[in-house]
Amino acid sequence: MYDVFNLIAFAKSPITRKERASRVRTHYLERLNRDEKDFAIFVLDTYETAGENELSIENLRGLLELKYRTLKDANSKLGPAEKIAENYIDLQRELYSI
Repeated sequence: MYDVFNLIAFAKSPITRKERASRVRTHYLERLNRDEKDFAIFVLDTYETAGENELSIENLRGLLELKYRTLKDANSKLGPAEKIAENYIDLQRELYSI
């Protein structure tokens, strides 16, 4: 849906989720540490498969539990909840700035 709005508003051709995720993998992931990169790749894979609805902030907890089983384990790998949420939102910004 985002790509349709983008086409209408800015006369840009839509790109596939796979292309969008690939571009993020190429440029954005180098800024992250190993654990953050691992989670970002997991999120990008989920986005490619399930679509942008999976990226809502309401789904962050579920993604963390799916990947790490508990929020405590996620915090031990990725840091405090605020940092995790900030990185998650940054990843989304990166996806849709393309």
